[in-house]
Amino acid sequence: MNSFLIIVLLGGFIAGASTGLLGVYLVGLRLPFLGTCISHAAMAGMVWGVVFGVNPTIAAISAAILTGILLAPL
Repeated sequence: MNSFLIIVLLGGFIAGASTGLLGVYLVGLRLPFLGTCISHAAMAGMVWGVVFGVNPTIAAISAAILTGILLAPL
């Protein structure tokens, strides 16, 4: 089996498990749209990263973390 395929399957498994657990937690806190807000902020951060010539992955992660920090008091 190709090593790239193993890495992709492992990443998909980890992402699926973690988002499933996080989703249950957010619904329990009655904050189901928090994930949507953070994902849209990450997408906007990626776009701004491309516009300003910054690594899009770093910009998306930074925007998602910043959004999470700013939404925490709510």
